[in-house]
Amino acid sequence: MKRVLAVALALCAPWPLAAQNAITQEGTVLQNSPMMFRGNNRARQGATVNGAPTGQTVTTGDSVVGGRCDYSAPTDSPDGYYRLCIDAKTGTIKVDGTKLPAQTGLILDINGVQYPLPAQFFLTGSEAIVPSVTVLKGTLGEINKRVVRLGYDAPGDGGLATYNWSATNCTQADNGAQVQPTGVTGCWIADFSGLMPTPKIWGAKGDGVTDDSIAFQGAMNARWGRTLWLGDWKYYIGTGVGAYIRIPDGTTLQGPINKWGLLMKSHESDPAFDRHPSLRISSNTSIGMGSNAVVNGVLVYRGGMTFPATDGTTFAGTAFFAMGDNPAIRNSIIMGFEYGFKSDQYSRGTIDDTAFDNLNDIFLNGSTDMWQISHIHAWPFATDRPGVTDEQAKRNGVSLKITNTNDGSTISSYLAFGHTTGFEFNNAQGIICISCDADTFSSVASAHGFAFLGTGKNIVTLIAPSSYAYNNGIYRNDTGGNDAIVKIIGGTITGSKNAGLFLDASNSITQMSDTYVAYTLYPIYINNQISKLDLDNNYFTAAATPTVVYAVNPTDNVRILPSNRFGTNALGGPNPANANVVIPLVAASGVNLELPMMGEVFSVANGGTIDTLLSGYAGRKVTLLFTGITTLVHDPAILPTKMKLKSGANYTSAAGTAITLAHPGNNGWVEVSRQ
Repeated sequence: MKRVLAVALALCAPWPLAAQNAITQEGTVLQNSPMMFRGNNRARQGATVNGAPTGQTVTTGDSVVGGRCDYSAPTDSPDGYYRLCIDAKTGTIKVDGTKLPAQTGLILDINGVQYPLPAQFFLTGSEAIVPSVTVLKGTLGEINKRVVRLGYDAPGDGGLATYNWSATNCTQADNGAQVQPTGVTGCWIADFSGLMPTPKIWGAKGDGVTDDSIAFQGAMNARWGRTLWLGDWKYYIGTGVGAYIRIPDGTTLQGPINKWGLLMKSHESDPAFDRHPSLRISSNTSIGMGSNAVVNGVLVYRGGMTFPATDGTTFAGTAFFAMGDNPAIRNSIIMGFEYGFKSDQYSRGTIDDTAFDNLNDIFLNGSTDMWQISHIHAWPFATDRPGVTDEQAKRNGVSLKITNTNDGSTISSYLAFGHTTGFEFNNAQGIICISCDADTFSSVASAHGFAFLGTGKNIVTLIAPSSYAYNNGIYRNDTGGNDAIVKIIGGTITGSKNAGLFLDASNSITQMSDTYVAYTLYPIYINNQISKLDLDNNYFTAAATPTVVYAVNPTDNVRILPSNRFGTNALGGPNPANANVVIPLVAASGVNLELPMMGEVFSVANGGTIDTLLSGYAGRKVTLLFTGITTLVHDPAILPTKMKLKSGANYTSAAGTAITLAHPGNNGWVEVSRQ
């Protein structure tokens, strides 16, 4: 640094207030003596309190007193005395702060480029400052040399970084983490300790318009396995490096906001997304996520979007896709694409606390190990804006689609609003969906809150699901057979324009319990007579049709347990099933009535007198519906085939009456109720 300053002082014009003529020296320059400049640009050498050495011309009392330069103004040029002293002993440049007007700094002029040095600045022998990567490439270093680059193209553009010198050439010169000097051996290696490096260091403009793909990929590669911060900038990924940008394995892309969804209040008044730091991705490219890659706190939308985005037909491209296991997206917003996130054949991903507005938000295919998806807010962000209609805010796609999986994934606290289908499962096994909420204003026939499709097995449990205003609240058109099962527990299904539960071509088992079904055309519609349906402890009310369970063709695969309750329907009263829903018919053989081992409700043909009821086991409860006159014999004996009736006397039925019996296991049947 001393050598650089010496050259600078030799080449530059004098202190700005001086006359613009060359610096001249008087006398002999002696080692270890201060040299002083005066207004007529004569250099004085070796002045002391007693004057100058022999052989020098001294016209003023210039001297060194107590280790300081004495800046007494000379008699020949008092206005041009620049109060500048170079101490040859220490190499210190001193500017006199006692004279007026006070000088606040020093300007070095090198080849016509001026570098202001404030009065408070300091330089050391091991450090230097350069304004840009271009200058850094032309700077030769040495071991233990440290350089601060003030910007990538110019000071203050966000590319600030510190570099240490390596004697060997760069292994991966990227102008950010490693800068290769021109024409020499060596490399400037960035020191990011204590910093949060952003793509600006690698030359990204961060203006949301310029394509930052190359700089962005360079930054990601350099931060492999660590964190790359986005900072308060707007990056546009226009083409990708090849077809896409890749977040390397184990690397985190960290945005500036911890929870975008909480900050934006996305479904309220205009959030003005384009004014916030963001990642803007062209529909022609995408960002791939390697194994264990993480995206956290990032606002992501399709390049060129304007807000509010009312026309979903322009949504295109894929924002993110998995390129390895264990990817994670957290605390972000992703919008404006055909697909927000896709994974094909990868497992163990995590998506949480994230908001989506895309035609299709999350699509998982071929996973063999569980995914965790929670606290998702999928909502058309143009909804409720002044002048925006429901038709404009529709999203013609599926919010969450899972296909060809066998992974035990868990989905929880997921709101899917405005999509043609909220949740779709196709050969999805071992899925649990907790508090999954599907809501729409779409009236097309293909609009389903939950859809089960395909020829493979769907093994899915819906716990506390909600479905509002779809054509069908829950739609099954899958043919996985007896090994497939869908359980609906504690659900709420309302406003279905067709059916609350529609069993189309499904040939497997559906179990619905503790569910509220209201304000539908058909509470339950069965189109395939081999569909299997069990209903337990549900409440059906306010249907537009007179029957709760409507079957197109005769079926005996429906079990309606006595625990179900029925409110009013179009005819003003309960009517659990139409004539095609066949209750299994049993008949007595003599005094014996043998029930099938499975089932809870049976229609009993006129049976005469029955004193033995077979097929009882611990915990079983059955309801017998009588088509005519049948007598059940009261028998207080503890034999497991006998019946203990409440009246303590025989029971004789009439057509349309019913009795419910429970079996304790060791003792006989016990009457629960009769009607």
